[in-house]
Amino acid sequence: MKFSVTITPIKPKFGPIVFTGGISEHLRFIADLGYDAIELHVSDPAKLDRKALRQELDSYGLTISQVGPGLSYTQDGLSWTHPDPDVRVKAIQRIKDHIDFCSEYGAALAIGGIRGDCRSPDSDVAARMRQLVIDSTRECARYAEGTTVILGLEPINRYETAYLLSVPDVIEFAKQVDSPAVGVLADTFHMNIEDVSIIDSLKQAGKLLAHIHLSDSNRWAPGFGHLDIPAIVRTLEEIGYARYISFEVLPKPSPQEAATQGITYVKSLLRN
Repeated sequence: MKFSVTITPIKPKFGPIVFTGGISEHLRFIADLGYDAIELHVSDPAKLDRKALRQELDSYGLTISQVGPGLSYTQDGLSWTHPDPDVRVKAIQRIKDHIDFCSEYGAALAIGGIRGDCRSPDSDVAARMRQLVIDSTRECARYAEGTTVILGLEPINRYETAYLLSVPDVIEFAKQVDSPAVGVLADTFHMNIEDVSIIDSLKQAGKLLAHIHLSDSNRWAPGFGHLDIPAIVRTLEEIGYARYISFEVLPKPSPQEAATQGITYVKSLLRN
């Protein structure tokens, strides 16, 4: 298994991102800790100096494990279920732009908040929003099929959305989309709220697992809460998971301590 840690060039209003407000100044520290990659959270890849970013990552022996486009939703207001069809078109195009960027690194692409809330008291409206998510995912997946990019569909808990809450939900959804470019992004924070068993859900996902967000019960780094992290890591080993373990966690007690705790603790479990 390989390791990455979350980072974003902006200062978001809220988000479980370890390093915020810049990229360059954190790369040496991340590399020195033994990370293989960064998980980059960015709204629009067109705003990045992609040549400079590649040079900096190469200089530290790092790459990009996954891109999180959630800021397109939280900062720019784009979503696949927005009531304005023009906004929906822009949201789909933004994900295609992210796919192009991810393909430069062989990175996965998280599909979470961009889906929209899908919450409505009108059952017909809610059903239409869910169909929009299916159609949008299918369109983006078909676009990604010509690349190495996997769209990691992330189950998100009931307090943040009303659709695709658990890993089993996403597995069934992936069957509907029916594309080799679709996988599961499992996040143990959300799973702790929605999944009957984190262990059973990981086993059920199996080869569909595209990426893992490993955080503890309080969304701090693993080992700072009460989840059975050793059992989760053993399960990942048992199912032959060889992709990234990434720490999308709150930057507490500090970004440096969170990043250090995550990789140090999980590597100690793997050694044992």
